[in-house]
Amino acid sequence: MANACACGCGELLPEGSNRQYKRGHKNRVTEPGPEPISIAPDNPEDESEVYTLEDAINNTPPDPEPKEQPEYKAKSPIRITAAVRRDVEGKLAFVLMMTGQGIAMPDPVCGMALLENSDNIAKKLTPIICQSPDLVKWFTRSGRYMLWVDLLMAMWPVLQVVYMHHIMHAAPAMPASPNGQQQPATPDMYVVR
Repeated sequence: MANACACGCGELLPEGSNRQYKRGHKNRVTEPGPEPISIAPDNPEDESEVYTLEDAINNTPPDPEPKEQPEYKAKSPIRITAAVRRDVEGKLAFVLMMTGQGIAMPDPVCGMALLENSDNIAKKLTPIICQSPDLVKWFTRSGRYMLWVDLLMAMWPVLQVVYMHHIMHAAPAMPASPNGQQQPATPDMYVVR
């Protein structure tokens, strides 16, 4: 005969179980009740040994040794030397001059004002940029800056043609035809309708 659950629910434990409670029923008990009546087996040798903490320690294999990892090195702060300042200032001046040339296409007055003052603006903007180590790293060490400049330089001829065609509505020079002769331009060839 099976034991009854000690929580008082009346449910029976599985046959041959040494437990006092059904799973989760021990939490129901606020005050311990009477010990359940169990039927002792006829053979005392049939009782299983209690698995102790020492048995678990002896049966558990040791953890493997940790893998070799390189020693952690703290990131060194970027040293802002005179050469770094000159590098940042030169790149800022270059960007400002390119921006000024782009602005000078639709607005020659403002574009020329930016072109004439780009060196002074770069000189005054450099100490501000040098206060941020991330910006200094982006301008000097990362190389990402030059990738964007290279892209802008590659797109510059296309931007000029787009400006002339769509903003100024002026026809750029006709490209040569496949046979090498230039085709005549018609007046409405490049007009957006």
